[in-house]
Amino acid sequence: MTRPVLRLIAAAFAFCLAVALPAASGAGPPERVVSTSPALTEMVFALGAGGRLAAVSDYCKWPEEATEKPRTGGLFDTNVERLMALRPDLVLLTPYHRELQPRLRNVSIPSETIPAENVSEILAAIEQLGEFFGARERAASLTADIRGRLEQLEKAAPPPEDRPRVLLFLGTEESTLSNAMGVGPGTFLDEMLRAAGGRNLLENARAPYPQLSVEAIIRTPPDVVVFLGGEPWESEEEQARAERMARQRWNARLGYVTEDFPRFIFLRGGHPQIPGPSFIDYAEWLAGKLSPESPAGS
Repeated sequence: MTRPVLRLIAAAFAFCLAVALPAASGAGPPERVVSTSPALTEMVFALGAGGRLAAVSDYCKWPEEATEKPRTGGLFDTNVERLMALRPDLVLLTPYHRELQPRLRNVSIPSETIPAENVSEILAAIEQLGEFFGARERAASLTADIRGRLEQLEKAAPPPEDRPRVLLFLGTEESTLSNAMGVGPGTFLDEMLRAAGGRNLLENARAPYPQLSVEAIIRTPPDVVVFLGGEPWESEEEQARAERMARQRWNARLGYVTEDFPRFIFLRGGHPQIPGPSFIDYAEWLAGKLSPESPAGS
């Protein structure tokens, strides 16, 4: 093969690489970015690059500045026409946007798929975005802080045999146990719980978000139930009413719920379920709540 041909192949490869990784090329960081994920949006703001977001998805509510950005639709109904009109130089996708990626490629809009389903992926996503936005040092500082705080939680956690069995319940005090969902292994919420010193009651589930079985919960009662969901309360009276309702409804189905067993913890709002950099804040909060000396509640 001749040298001119080799040079031509090398040039073609370099061009393809630049198209695939626009932010990592010599063209500089992207200036007009669309984020389709609340987690990625929060990471971009945490890296100080929120001003480069031209638009976000309908569910991007954190931080508050994200609510001021134009919207491009939800997870499965992205408005591609509106997105194209924004003329972005990069679109941030999740692995769930399999159908959107080829559509963007067909209209020559660069995109990057960035997973963030567990703690290691969250940290890797922050570092990858740091590369894209020319914020390597800030990304390194942020991930180092998260790793350090995780290490402190692990040091303070009780030994495995003394950890409370915790059911992470995707619902509120008004939700029924029938057809309800819990949180299984392989998720950032499971890792958050373990970092906080709890043992996941569903640690052996085969799905990341398994459907709950009333019979199984009766056979293996949790020491703690963490309710994930619902709007924040406006008063202590609302919290107390929710506690009473939960105990009445759960005892009607399970038959063993008392005034102090299992302990009920309420983690209200949608933000705790976003796999963004703030998960470490909720891990530390939950660690305090799981402490035997701590009262349950919001």
